[in-house]
Amino acid sequence: MNPRLRIATRGSHLALAQSRYIQSRIAATPNAPQTELVIIKTSGDANQVLSLAEAASGDARKGLFTKEIEEALLGDQADIAVHSFKDLPTQMVDGLRICAVPQRIESLDILVFPKVKKAYDRLPYVREGSTIGTSSARRVAQLKYLFPEIKPVLLRGNVPTRMRRLLAPDGPDATLLSAAGIERLSREGFFDGKDPDSVDLSLFEIIPIPASIMVPAPAQGTLAIQCRITDSRAIAATSHLHDEELARIIAGEREILARLEGGCHLPLGTHMTREKQKGKTYFQMHMFLGEEAIQNRRKKSYQVTRCADTPERLSKAMLEDVLYSHAIVVTGRPARCAELKQKFPHIHSLPLIDTQILPLPRDLEPSIRKEGGLVAAFFSESGVAAASSIRALREDNVQFAAVSHRTAEAVKNTFGRSAIVGTATGKDLAHAVIEKTYGPVFAFRSQDGREDFMEVLGAAGRPYRDVPLYKTTHLPVDRSQLDSLPARAAVIFASPSAFLSWIKAAGGGSSASAYHLERGLRLCAIGNTTADAMLEMNCVPYAISEHPDLDAFIQELMQ
Repeated sequence: MNPRLRIATRGSHLALAQSRYIQSRIAATPNAPQTELVIIKTSGDANQVLSLAEAASGDARKGLFTKEIEEALLGDQADIAVHSFKDLPTQMVDGLRICAVPQRIESLDILVFPKVKKAYDRLPYVREGSTIGTSSARRVAQLKYLFPEIKPVLLRGNVPTRMRRLLAPDGPDATLLSAAGIERLSREGFFDGKDPDSVDLSLFEIIPIPASIMVPAPAQGTLAIQCRITDSRAIAATSHLHDEELARIIAGEREILARLEGGCHLPLGTHMTREKQKGKTYFQMHMFLGEEAIQNRRKKSYQVTRCADTPERLSKAMLEDVLYSHAIVVTGRPARCAELKQKFPHIHSLPLIDTQILPLPRDLEPSIRKEGGLVAAFFSESGVAAASSIRALREDNVQFAAVSHRTAEAVKNTFGRSAIVGTATGKDLAHAVIEKTYGPVFAFRSQDGREDFMEVLGAAGRPYRDVPLYKTTHLPVDRSQLDSLPARAAVIFASPSAFLSWIKAAGGGSSASAYHLERGLRLCAIGNTTADAMLEMNCVPYAISEHPDLDAFIQELMQ
């Protein structure tokens, strides 16, 4: 046996930076073996002309950067290999295993372009018609989805090669890279000017793109240490580097890749993170799938964000949504459920709550007339209906604000006036009211909601009056009504009250959680207020609507 632990690696600056990092981690442990690097040239390094999709397909494309390294392991020319995990095929070669998943650094895509080409202070930063160089089918598909005015062009090579091409007169205007690559090279001092291949970072704008906008490749930013299955020394030498939770997260991202991989180069982005909110730990995944994917049943590019309590449940549910359609169940007031059922005949409905109108304060009409220039804020169609008899709201000096476009439409139909519309929550609406209106605010709301709206107004010193117009009542619902709904359905809740009624019918507490898991239900929330209430009840919302538009949310989930 070679006394040194031999580390197989590609010879690029980035691959060497990754392998030296692992060398240092191994050396920092007591009684660590001596290590040496074994540089292997791969097929992907040799072929810099074709795009990756043209050079190979499916897992074979990923194997362009790993095949020769894996052969070196199997041939006992090396003991471990350090890979960018995203380059590894999803099907492990017989006789080899991943012995450690040691870290994930910055996993985002970054947009890199010469500073002289900056045209805007927002994405895509470069001018319409600009070219962005990449060899990634995922990045090409996302660019077409996000910025159809930008032209993707082929650009291959390592990080410094791509960056130097941006400075050439005939080079592309920008490129997309992994932020992890820049970070690892920076840690190695690559950009300090001493290396002959170094580039001057001061010439470039480097803009990280959030995963919620540009979804990274599965396992991007993560290293994988590979060894022979039977090599106990290699396993022992690297075991302390392994992060088990990260390994489960990466397995979840790559499970979707493995199940969807077809004959073409798959335009897929998956990015999972561990989150904690309202005392509940859960996992969230952003996913992008291009229209070019053979198994994309929607036949168009799309991007979603989903959540679950474990990485395994999350990846399984998202994969099922890619491959199969599922039933939709709407909950809420009887009248609203009936309206939705008429518009979407194939959905199921389960009324859980109703509203009871409260008596109006006796001084309300005089107070509104006294306060010239007041703002009437509404948070639901029920609130607008309950306020329809208030004659003073029809006077010209009253301004209106609404938490959603649907509520604003109700204001228009009832009072004949347009309303300022918030983006999603009571807080958002309060900020819009502060920015765009003057005068005191009358908050026409449910008896048990929208404190967030008034908290923001109070903090800003804006005078307001709280006007509860109605209260929510819970309808009698039993377990048999829940059992009659389809298994694996997406169940949509538009309010915390509706979800509370559901939880009670499902047995409450741990019994309700077990019921959801047993039937594979995907519980979905309209807005962050409902999502927060679900988390407080120890339930992770599978999907959260970006806007309080139930009709649009149903259409998204049905596709």
